Amino acid sequence: MNRKSLFIAVIAAQLLFLTGMIIFHRARIQSGTRILLETTPVDPFSVFRGRYIDLNYKISTIPLGLLREDQARIKEGDDIYVILEKKGRFWEPVFVEDRLPINTHIFLKGKVSRLTSADLSIRYGMESFFLSEASADEIEGNRWTGTDWQTQQSRMDQRLKNLGEEDYRIYKAGINEWWFKTLDEELEAWRKEGTVTPEQIAALREKYKTAFLRIHAAQQQPEQTAQQPIDSQIPMTVEVAVTPDGQGYPVKLIWQGKEYK
Repeated sequence: MNRKSLFIAVIAAQLLFLTGMIIFHRARIQSGTRILLETTPVDPFSVFRGRYIDLNYKISTIPLGLLREDQARIKEGDDIYVILEKKGRFWEPVFVEDRLPINTHIFLKGKVSRLTSADLSIRYGMESFFLSEASADEIEGNRWTGTDWQTQQSRMDQRLKNLGEEDYRIYKAGINEWWFKTLDEELEAWRKEGTVTPEQIAALREKYKTAFLRIHAAQQQPEQTAQQPIDSQIPMTVEVAVTPDGQGYPVKLIWQGKEYK
């Protein structure tokens, strides 16, 4: 096979892989159980990879009293499973386990991002909701006063630059937990082939995990301005498709009586 044919074959393989991933995730979304979760926006908009709203779910912080296991067994970075029940309009946590639930109700799988003596913070990998330009402009105009989104983004950029060159590169490249999950699957396949060692994979996983935590913490820092969100008591709702293995896919944003997909 000549170089040109090899190049075409590589591009075709990448396109097939991406198409397969899209079909796979779309099928999981279609078959998932739909639930409603209450949330408020943290950092409203970003301009890289399109515009999206960064969401902080009510269930992202959970009291330790709901933890079924010994707290000493839990540490930051661990997988965690949050069992949910519908209470009124929204689904809320009823207990938390550190192992895959068996024969239980709806649950979401996440990772412990912070652990204190009172509660634990969880990242579910569904904290970003991408919007069209028109939808982003409409929500921005209705929700925020005092500072335009370009100024907010500039301040966010500066906070991320302060983390260091490597974290800022990851942030600007749009690399997130979803992207790394796909790469992680490829790394596991390469490990089985002997292309990379388990030690190399472990180091790479740790590098990105800690970078994601630092970036998320910087994104949640409050703005040091007099700007305040209007209608802050109106809940923002996200419709989430939950798969049987606990993966959540946000499919619809509902705010002030209007739906955004």
